[in-house]
Amino acid sequence: MSGDVSQIKVDMESCRGCRRCEIVCSWNKSRSFGEKGVTNPRRSGVKVKSDEKNGFYHPLVCDQCDSKDCLEVCDTRAITVDNGAIVVDFDLCSGCGRCTDVCDKIWIDPKSGVAVKCDLCGDEEPICVDACKHDVLRCV
Repeated sequence: MSGDVSQIKVDMESCRGCRRCEIVCSWNKSRSFGEKGVTNPRRSGVKVKSDEKNGFYHPLVCDQCDSKDCLEVCDTRAITVDNGAIVVDFDLCSGCGRCTDVCDKIWIDPKSGVAVKCDLCGDEEPICVDACKHDVLRCV
């Protein structure tokens, strides 16, 4: 992981629901799925929940929390800590969904059947932070 980024903080009041974070994250993650340059927000490590009627948008991104409940419930040991970030090894993930039961910031990709979450972009700066033009996301 580049720099000293340990998590991404979210300013929920500033989000306007543009979903740029989802798009660029999914494009970046497409390499992990054996694709290149493909945008598929279902595979994004950031998910924007919305209540469009009331104009409320809430980006969900892994807190890289201390409790690591997702890691504890993973029977296949697909969820580990790498360079300070909680990551999913897609080759080991069975798609059972136990991690999604304990954390709302992990979801199962319907196409591949594996768990997807923010991994802080591995060895790069988190691309979603740079893509957000409203300063909703910031590295800390």
